[in-house]
Amino acid sequence: MKNLSLVGFAAFCALLPACGKSKAEQCNSFVDRATQAQKVVNSLKLDSEDAAELEKGAASIEAEAKAFGSLELKDEKLIGFRTSYAATLDSLGKIMHELSALQKDAKDPAKVDALEAQTKKIDAEADKVEKSESDVVDQVNMYCTGSK
Repeated sequence: MKNLSLVGFAAFCALLPACGKSKAEQCNSFVDRATQAQKVVNSLKLDSEDAAELEKGAASIEAEAKAFGSLELKDEKLIGFRTSYAATLDSLGKIMHELSALQKDAKDPAKVDALEAQTKKIDAEADKVEKSESDVVDQVNMYCTGSK
């Protein structure tokens, strides 16, 4: 997953009169939480062949999804973005669990034939998650700064 592009707009939003203090503060809170989430995402070892390492990553990203989902916001649009971003993180956690199961199956010769189909499915899910994350980032940027 690419790095979030939300970080740069926090100070810019504070300078815009249209943002309003309350909206700017909420945008900044969203960005701060998203930045923390992105650090967790960046630390994931998606290419690990160790099922336990993948499970550990799944647990950390699911905890981050829960923390993001509990971010206190009053702005209805930001609440929608929060829900979408938390769901994206949750989906990534599910993918991590699937990767872990795939690594376990890779060690079983009887399951090798099914691995290719499972791998393609997981790749497609990962592409959807990355697109969803990018879409939410773009929407938040547009909402909070009026630009991408």
